[in-house]
Amino acid sequence: MLASFAFSKLLDSKLSRKKRGLISTTMLYVFLNAVWISAYFQHKKFQQIFGDVQNDNDKKLYSYKSTGGAYVWPCLIYAFFGMLDAMIQSLLMWLVGCIGVNNVILSRYVAFVKSTQSVGSGIAWALNAQKINGLVLFLITCVLHLLSMPSTLYLCFTFQDVEKDESECHTERDNRDVPNSPTHASFRESTS
Repeated sequence: MLASFAFSKLLDSKLSRKKRGLISTTMLYVFLNAVWISAYFQHKKFQQIFGDVQNDNDKKLYSYKSTGGAYVWPCLIYAFFGMLDAMIQSLLMWLVGCIGVNNVILSRYVAFVKSTQSVGSGIAWALNAQKINGLVLFLITCVLHLLSMPSTLYLCFTFQDVEKDESECHTERDNRDVPNSPTHASFRESTS
């Protein structure tokens, strides 16, 4: 929650939209790669300690009680992944909000984004159920995120600042051409 709050403060700062987008995207990908590199080396360390564990019955307990101080770094990496998730979600919703000012259209974009995330989660769960190596899933996720960086940066380069106050993005004028909105002519006629 703190990561989301802090990252949102950057996204809502007084800089231009383009600068906010470029700075936050660059910051996110630097932090993302640092956490993933740390997680990769921690995974290799686990493989050296525990070997290649094939089923859950062979796994050894790895907790603060049995491993002491060695537990701290993996726990921090896990917390950093939570921070990454909050930062990614904040940036994603901010990017969707910057695409336009029409709430009806933006709600469709958000629905598409969330349904795509759900499909991705379903695919990950199905692959995990097939007992595919966790490192393979980890690398697939890394590649997908890194492939999304150029398009995210391009989107940030195309942003233009709006002349009106961003807190007043939605106006009646924006809804005139959207059917079923209270300011559309067909809606007013059907409710009369």
